[in-house]
Amino acid sequence: MDDTGTAANRAADDGGARGASDTHDPAALTRTSAFLLRQPLAPGVLATVRERLDGMVGDDADPGWLLPGPGVVTASLFCREGGPAGDGTGGELVWYVEVEDEASWTDPAALARRSPLFDPPGRLLAAPASHYGRDERVVHALNPARPPRPESPDVVLVRVGIAPGLGTWLARLLAGAIGLFRGTAVERRLVAASGEVLDEEAMWTETLFLDRAAEGYGLLWYMEAADMDRVIDAYEASDNPVARWSERVLGWLFEDPSALLDDPRAATEHELLAHVTAPERR
Repeated sequence: MDDTGTAANRAADDGGARGASDTHDPAALTRTSAFLLRQPLAPGVLATVRERLDGMVGDDADPGWLLPGPGVVTASLFCREGGPAGDGTGGELVWYVEVEDEASWTDPAALARRSPLFDPPGRLLAAPASHYGRDERVVHALNPARPPRPESPDVVLVRVGIAPGLGTWLARLLAGAIGLFRGTAVERRLVAASGEVLDEEAMWTETLFLDRAAEGYGLLWYMEAADMDRVIDAYEASDNPVARWSERVLGWLFEDPSALLDDPRAATEHELLAHVTAPERR
């Protein structure tokens, strides 16, 4: 590989003293919120969505053009062709939305329907969107050195199924722990330790959501990184206890942990359609 420090060094230059001073400050690592919207599409309309995106998203695009709403700093749009067997849809769009104030999004699904992509929404949308927010969000960590508008980042959303039995029990325990530890010293210590891993990997944004689906529990894992190859190499080489502990937990938890640990790009069913960040994103 090329010098793996190049992307991280460039980001540090962009972030300036801010990135150097608060890399492991828990408040800096969690200064925004994020949620997911899974929007079923009517049959045969994914091509229409692609055509509309071609005319909307350019180098100077703003997230508000794609998803009208308050304080959006990151909007990533993915698609998955074909819905679950027998659901009668033409696949789904998945929005990953990072916002400055989650409380201002009182009805995210309704706001998403106002996107120019869905005009008129009745013809394109098969059903209301499913919202994954505070109750489903397991991890949301930011690299304080991330640039506002990264140059050609790797952006991936992958769903990893949780193994039946022990894995499902751990998932339920985890769901309870999310609320129990949120805002406490336990959460702050875990987030601070995770900051070291983000540095090593040049991972800009990482968010995990618990997915309680009919086919079983899973994790929806969002990653925005300078270079996914760097992420994989750094994770494998790291001696950080968070990285090594997470590797062990993933082995217990997932049906096929190798699919994620080897290369999440190869494991995903979700295609990235658009990734837009605000110029003032921190």
